[in-house]
Amino acid sequence: GAHETKNFPSLLPLFNASGLGSVDVFPAVGPSPIAVVRIYETGSGNGFFEEQLTSSAILSSGQKAILLGPSDLTQFRMNIGVRTFGGGATITTTVVHSNGESAHSQSTSFPADSITQLNAEQMLGAPLSESDSILIEVTSGSALVYGSIVNNATQASSMQIARPFSE
Repeated sequence: GAHETKNFPSLLPLFNASGLGSVDVFPAVGPSPIAVVRIYETGSGNGFFEEQLTSSAILSSGQKAILLGPSDLTQFRMNIGVRTFGGGATITTTVVHSNGESAHSQSTSFPADSITQLNAEQMLGAPLSESDSILIEVTSGSALVYGSIVNNATQASSMQIARPFSE
């Protein structure tokens, strides 16, 4: 009901699911509900809170965005995730070294209504160097793209959403 608050210790059992996923929240009636989610690693319990994302975080065909890689690859690692919608997406990623030099580009297609999360090297087809950035261009479809930086010692993580920019 209006102004009601719900707390779910874990959403996955509600859907008889496990592993990686995303949740789309739609109201039965009225305005969109507000959601805050705690994302955590089950072994250590380390995690962070992620506020609800709106459609403004979705990259559409022709849009460009950026993710920033770790500054210290001995202490941190990076995963990159792509959440697609109805038509899937084709995304071109370009690794850019800290000196501004483009190092590697590749184009990857993702199926409709899917979520893919891989370590950065698998997703990009090339290893990252310290302080690299990743340019993202959606060449068809639409997707939400994010990066997760994980501390190798504690498993604590942070999440960044690839936000659109114009040159």
